[in-house]
Amino acid sequence: MASSVFLVVALTVDRYFSVCLPTRFKEVHNTQRARRSIAAAYICALLLYIPVCFQKRPVPVTFGNRTEYVACDNLAVVGHTAFKIYLMVKEVIVRLGPVVLLAILNTTIIVTFRKTLKKRRDMLGMSNAGPVPSHKKYREEQRLIILLAGIVILFFISMTPAAILTILNSDDKEFHFGFQLFRAFANTLELSNYAMNFYVYCMCSSEIRRTFVALVTCTKPTPNVSSASSKPSVESNNKY
Repeated sequence: MASSVFLVVALTVDRYFSVCLPTRFKEVHNTQRARRSIAAAYICALLLYIPVCFQKRPVPVTFGNRTEYVACDNLAVVGHTAFKIYLMVKEVIVRLGPVVLLAILNTTIIVTFRKTLKKRRDMLGMSNAGPVPSHKKYREEQRLIILLAGIVILFFISMTPAAILTILNSDDKEFHFGFQLFRAFANTLELSNYAMNFYVYCMCSSEIRRTFVALVTCTKPTPNVSSASSKPSVESNNKY
């Protein structure tokens, strides 16, 4: 699950360079860097969760003529100060940190993007011979803004309860109904976030939809004329 969070952060950084630093966009937006980012997301997530493997230990419990093993807290690990610090650091890296980073980057992207659109409309309005922006293109731009804002809100709402759950979770609350209800609620929200990310991106970005269809059908994605034409305008507007 942490790998999904890291991938969302990597995609947001890519969008940040595209809108806010277009002159350096080609440095980060290439196939080789994308593959490295994906590999790093999975490797970092794997390494980060290795200590969790020692959080529980099997305890034999006898029921009549049979013995079953129940996973219980490994008190030697869970009670150690270093492990408690690790849990705090893990939650900052996986949940709190990405929420803050996404909020900052997406807010910057939205502000810069809106300024760029306003500057472009002003330039087109000053030129009588300038092309009139289509309503379809305007709606696509508005969907992008909604997408960026929605990702931050969705991420914050769905990840915060899970972070609280990880810090409070222990065996002494195993039979506490209120805590178990909160655990189910937090886990459902967190899983829903990972599931909804894909649909949110597809609903708000035609480019992502075309790329996904091309990936499934094993064909080359069809270029978007409007997106291609809008990109130079963003770069040129940032030069003024």
